[in-house]
Amino acid sequence: MDSGLKAFLAVCAGVAIGLILISIGHAFSPYQPVGGIDYNNPAAYGDWLRSLPGEAFGIILVIFLIATFVGGFVTGWITPPVSFPPSFITGFTLLFYNIVTVLAFPNPAWMSYSSCVGCVAFALLGGWVAKKMKPVAR
Repeated sequence: MDSGLKAFLAVCAGVAIGLILISIGHAFSPYQPVGGIDYNNPAAYGDWLRSLPGEAFGIILVIFLIATFVGGFVTGWITPPVSFPPSFITGFTLLFYNIVTVLAFPNPAWMSYSSCVGCVAFALLGGWVAKKMKPVAR
């Protein structure tokens, strides 16, 4: 398989795994909206988000960072050695998802900044760890 196509598919796999992990993390977070509050009611949902303690946003931040690390790892594991790390693209794509989430819902500033920096950094770290763990083909 062409290395460019393989890198593209690896990025798609890493992003998909990252998004799945983010969705699972959100679904099993201990902080869930109480009955009657949903995404379709932005005012009520925003009020609920503003009432959450910092710990709730810390959990979401950890979910984002773990998801981008695993996504970068998957991308790094699949791709052949290339000069530009495809895990950066995985991290940037998940960063875009994160930015959309941060802009759509009220968040503390510390979470916005740390998740934006962390998404790319953790994806690159995941890709680097995958390359170090990957056996060398002879």
